[in-house]
Amino acid sequence: MEINKPVEMVQVASQGGKYRWVAIAALLLAIGSIMRIVSPSFAGVSPNWVITMYVITLLIIKPNISKAVAIGLVAGAINTFTSKSPLPHIGLLSEPIGALVCVLLMSLPFAFKVGPVSFRPAVIALLTTLASGFTFITTFKLIMGVPMQVYLYGMMPVVLFTAAANTVLTQILYYPARKLLGQEDDR
Repeated sequence: MEINKPVEMVQVASQGGKYRWVAIAALLLAIGSIMRIVSPSFAGVSPNWVITMYVITLLIIKPNISKAVAIGLVAGAINTFTSKSPLPHIGLLSEPIGALVCVLLMSLPFAFKVGPVSFRPAVIALLTTLASGFTFITTFKLIMGVPMQVYLYGMMPVVLFTAAANTVLTQILYYPARKLLGQEDDR
């Protein structure tokens, strides 16, 4: 007769796989694309949720430059399908540039804290969105021959509003996203 011994189970914290970064990027970019489609606009302008989500993705996974640019290229491809621009394919240029700016800013040793809360995600989101947005509208202006007045007073305010919205959204969503995806708190 065999005696049943109790089974001992040990819980091991997940380390994630080699391609966990792909899953995180895919999940957050998918959420960003859905939010971009369903979000209402304010005076014809809405946040660019795809930029918000790729900034959060890059902040969480801390990729090298080539991975960041690849994520930016995927974000640009997503934006071509969700953009209201007459030349949506410019996103294939502007989003990799935005992702490159984001990953370069992440490598800088700066802290922007108020009490225990770091506003580093907000600062990085602001500068990333401005880089992406100004690349987009400047390329659009050059290709379409848009007059300077339209560029300055019609297009630039859209980039500034979007950057402000993305800054707030990134700051609000970054820490819950980190916690949800099992990252340590770095406030």
